[in-house]
Amino acid sequence: GKLQDAMPADSPSVVASTLRAELGPDWKDFIRLHPGPPLGSATIAQVHRATLGVRDETGCIRWMEGVVKVQHAHVASCLAVDVAASSFLALLVSRLMPQLFPEFRGIVRDLASLTLAELDFTAEAQNQIAARTSLLGSRLSSRVFVPKVLTDFVTRRVLAMEFVDGIKITDLADVNATTTPNTNNPSATPSSSLPPLRDIVETLVDAFSQMMVGDVFNCDPHPGNLLVEKSSGRLCLLDWGQARMPSNEERLGYA
Repeated sequence: GKLQDAMPADSPSVVASTLRAELGPDWKDFIRLHPGPPLGSATIAQVHRATLGVRDETGCIRWMEGVVKVQHAHVASCLAVDVAASSFLALLVSRLMPQLFPEFRGIVRDLASLTLAELDFTAEAQNQIAARTSLLGSRLSSRVFVPKVLTDFVTRRVLAMEFVDGIKITDLADVNATTTPNTNNPSATPSSSLPPLRDIVETLVDAFSQMMVGDVFNCDPHPGNLLVEKSSGRLCLLDWGQARMPSNEERLGYA
């Protein structure tokens, strides 16, 4: 759980330095970070709530609530060391025990490629836009969605998107347990209309089935990347850094 969204966060000054380097010295004219700690901090980046000034079609600034994902300052160099060590270990194992682990080196190579790809938030933004478009045009659009990317604030180390007020999928059962209607008073209105966890899991399975035949597949569906929107009960799919297009062979294997 800690690796999902509770890793140590960079200080506000480091975050400001990254935003300045990526977006320019006037970044504060368009991004107003909310005070307090980040909403979450994972291995690659941390996420901050913010009010963002987005230009509309006429060039006017429209302020909206969003989040800004900021890459940790030294994560690229740390990951490079990890990938090199893992690749060497895979080579060693494949040489010493080729019969036991015939595909180990290839697996590590694929994982390393996906991990390093996460460092480029412009690629993640493209994945997220493609996934959002695909789901919006599917039969699942009323049950699952991907947040809108705010392309004015996308660089290799910064990614902004609309804010989603939701709860983690792992907290859904507890929330519903505390908002069960009062059976002694049937007319009482529950304080939550969130769907049961069973329905959300069914939606999750349907969504990944759709992705397998769609344009992009999310390879990192851990609970920290799955929210249930409070206002609608829809499943929200986050974090498209580890994503790719399934091959025809993979699609046939899934079918």
